[in-house]
Amino acid sequence: MDGGSLGLSLFDGDLAEHFTMNRSVTSLNTPRYELIVNEIGAPLAPDERVALRTRLVHLRGTLAEDDLNVYVVDEYIKVLQRS
Repeated sequence: MDGGSLGLSLFDGDLAEHFTMNRSVTSLNTPRYELIVNEIGAPLAPDERVALRTRLVHLRGTLAEDDLNVYVVDEYIKVLQRS
């Protein structure tokens, strides 16, 4: 991470998916800012963004407010809502 970007890993049994939201200072005011990519660095397609948001909204409902993951999940949901 570059100090500003947000990583997210989702686990389902032995399967894991990893995402990164670009929040680097160098990407401010560019189309790359808040771009969400998968583990190979490819931007998510519109249907993948909808699917991820749906999963995160469900996950968010299971997290306690003091869970350390709440901030990251909320930030991803907020960005995914815009598309």
